[in-house]
Amino acid sequence: MPKDVKIEYAGNVMPLPKQWPGFEIKESTKALLELDAAYPKIVPDSWIVLLTPGYVELYQVVKNATAGVANFALTGQVTRLELDTPEHLNFFERRETLVLIQAEHLAPAEAPLNDVVTGKQIEVAGVVTGFAEGQPLIVSGKLNANDEKPTATVVFVEQVVPGAGFTTLVLKDQGLGATQYLRITTAIYANVIAATHGETTTEALGSGDGSRPHQRFKLRKAPLTYVSAKTASGAATTLSVRVNRVAWEEAPSLYAQGAADPRYVVRLADDGAATVIFGDGKRGARLPTGQENVTATYRVGIGQAGEVGAGALTLLRTRPLGVRGVTNPVAAGGAEDPESLANARTNAPQTVLTLDRIVSLQDFTDFAAAFAGIGKAQAVAIRAGERLLIHLTIADASGDPVQPGDALFINLRDAINAARDPSAAVEVASFMPLTFRIKATVQYDGRFLAADVRAALARALQAAFAFTPRAFGQPVTAAEVMEVMHGVAGVIAVDLDELAYATEPATVFSFSKKAGGLIGPILKKKGLAQKDATAASLLPAHTARRVDGKIAPAELLLLDAAGIELTLTKNVNETG
Repeated sequence: MPKDVKIEYAGNVMPLPKQWPGFEIKESTKALLELDAAYPKIVPDSWIVLLTPGYVELYQVVKNATAGVANFALTGQVTRLELDTPEHLNFFERRETLVLIQAEHLAPAEAPLNDVVTGKQIEVAGVVTGFAEGQPLIVSGKLNANDEKPTATVVFVEQVVPGAGFTTLVLKDQGLGATQYLRITTAIYANVIAATHGETTTEALGSGDGSRPHQRFKLRKAPLTYVSAKTASGAATTLSVRVNRVAWEEAPSLYAQGAADPRYVVRLADDGAATVIFGDGKRGARLPTGQENVTATYRVGIGQAGEVGAGALTLLRTRPLGVRGVTNPVAAGGAEDPESLANARTNAPQTVLTLDRIVSLQDFTDFAAAFAGIGKAQAVAIRAGERLLIHLTIADASGDPVQPGDALFINLRDAINAARDPSAAVEVASFMPLTFRIKATVQYDGRFLAADVRAALARALQAAFAFTPRAFGQPVTAAEVMEVMHGVAGVIAVDLDELAYATEPATVFSFSKKAGGLIGPILKKKGLAQKDATAASLLPAHTARRVDGKIAPAELLLLDAAGIELTLTKNVNETG
């Protein structure tokens, strides 16, 4: 302000004040506060907060009035608030004070639940309706906070129990079992349908000729898709053949068919091409004469090429009304490539042995091993009190575990129940994967390249201790490891320094080699009963057995993908 203005307001007082007279906020019996404009939404009994650097105070509004004011060489409207107390009003200055107004009532957030989602029951917020018994759900989440990607499990609804502000989903069978998802990361997908591999195609196979026996037509596309089913073979065809627009039925053979039976058989060539063969009028009906009257609808595509990872499917070829998007939280599994000649030699006797019936303990193994999509199976009889329980351990054809919610698991279980003695108690479970590692010093012929010897050793070991040649409960010995290594061209001597588990089972036996000889076995307790190793150079694997009142599935011990550590030394002869 100019000096003459200060004198006009303050009088002839020296020194002249640095601020307008009455500019400061004072404590008085009536706590009044003037705001810089009209704020009609500030209502009585609401709260305001005054903030100035270094201090905060809360006040309640008693009264709000809008008034015209002429002061400090200015005129205008202000909001004059009467507060509940004048306490500490003098702590605040007009230019530095910020007023927080128009408080809103906020409901406090619910306390977070830090427990895990596991077992047969899942509690979800709110009252959820629309679930049906047997409906599939996908539960997805992280197993621990360090996981980069969530995992997922397929479960089925058994019962829905509404509660006060929440709903309990009761799941069938074991539900999530021992799997524990972090609740804060868990999501439940309810719009779930089963999807299988194969592209649908429809074609006219040709024209029927009533004068010709055993007419045959080759499908234009291959390979024909078969899907997992609750049959003795474990597979069902996707082929549907119609003659004059009427569906005929596929039969395994025409031998037992009547002269008028509308049946056909399908034969697969080595290249996967499928041929449809009809009867001769004695065993199976002949085709009626017509023009392009034999048609087929089927799907093309089969095998492990269809086992896409989780989240890989995001596009639909056709989008039904109301569908906004699609994804697969669960990786595809349970596929099997067309049967090779080597597999046929193994599976054919198994099929003949069971004749689609399960009587003996070995029948359980043979039936499951011949089931489409199953790569390994092992049945073990376990005493459970006074009854005998048949425990069947399985793995899929890709060497992966089979989850209880997978179609392959369900179809196998139901097919076994249909073929077995109903009085027998049966439990099906996926195997427990285990891996081991080796460390060795290898002396090789100096005429060979070290890189070639190293690569050959790795290939030989990985082939010998892979999924296909190994059995459930089969141990690994130092002798067989060294035998495999000695079989590689260029290897002169092998010094096996270490044979140990890479992923540890409940009870672990391993051995290490020191300069003075073998030191072992080294026993590492992980919660199961201890067992003496049969040899110092042995890594045991267990078949299904009872442990602490529960049945543990069989273990499959394989070589870890990164579990080979080799030190190569060249052997140089005296003349070299």
